[in-house]
Amino acid sequence: MLLGQAGDRDDGALRDLARSAWALRPHRVILKDLLNYLRGRTPGELPALFRRELVSLGCPPEAILDGGDDVEATRLALRLAAPGDLLLLLVHERQADVLALMAWLERDGWRPGEPLPA
Repeated sequence: MLLGQAGDRDDGALRDLARSAWALRPHRVILKDLLNYLRGRTPGELPALFRRELVSLGCPPEAILDGGDDVEATRLALRLAAPGDLLLLLVHERQADVLALMAWLERDGWRPGEPLPA
C-alpha cells in the first residue's frame, strides 16, 4: 500500500488515516511525501507521523518503507510485488506518469515477480 496525504489535515485526521490503512493489514506500507501538497508542513513530517502511528498500532517497523514521490513509490511497490499480490496505489501528484508506467509495463508484458525494467 502506498500512503501519503496533503499537509493541511490535522494530526488527528492523519492518525485516523494511518489506522484505516493498518486495518487492512497490508504486508508493506510505502510512505510517500507529497512535496507539492506540504501546505505548511516540512518535508518528511507526514511520513514520520504515519510511521509512528503505524508502529504504535503494531505494524512491524521493517514493513514500513520510504517511497519518495508517487512514481518512485509505485516502482518500489512493483519491484516488491509477487504473483497474486494486490497493490493499493494511492497516487496523488503524478497520476499521468504512474499511468504511463503501468501502460508501458503492460505493453512490455511485465509480470509481478519479474525484475522491473529500468
